[in-house]
Amino acid sequence: MRAPGAAAHDRGSGAVLVLGVVAVALVLVAATGLVGGAHAARARAAAAADLAALAGAQHVADGGADPCGHAAQAAGRNGASVTSCA
Repeated sequence: MRAPGAAAHDRGSGAVLVLGVVAVALVLVAATGLVGGAHAARARAAAAADLAALAGAQHVADGGADPCGHAAQAAGRNGASVTSCA
């Protein structure tokens, strides 16, 4: 049963609208996943940098030499690398 005043060529236009809404929802879900993944990667990188800095500082506090090498080892164990060390 058609709504009053609806043309015969409008039949099925609701399905097209639903497909469009579903497509937009899928794009939003995918974008949310990408943003979440980027946030998690940033957090892992920050944690690796913090741990490397703490390892180097603790090595110096313990009287060791070459804190940069020690920090690089700690960074490597956490899947990161040291690009500069002071």
